Amino acid sequence: MLIGDPTKAKEKLGWVPSHTLQQIVNEMVDADLALFSKDKYLKEGGHSVINYHET
Repeated sequence: MLIGDPTKAKEKLGWVPSHTLQQIVNEMVDADLALFSKDKYLKEGGHSVINYHET
């Protein structure tokens, strides 16, 4: 689970996010899909892969 609150960075540092939440979610999903696609390819080739599923 990922949880963050940028309030302190905004107030004390004047930080402004460069990406929207939707952009970050899209990048994370794309990365997961690429990883699972690679793992599927390796499994089909007879190789073992790491189980990334959280328990």
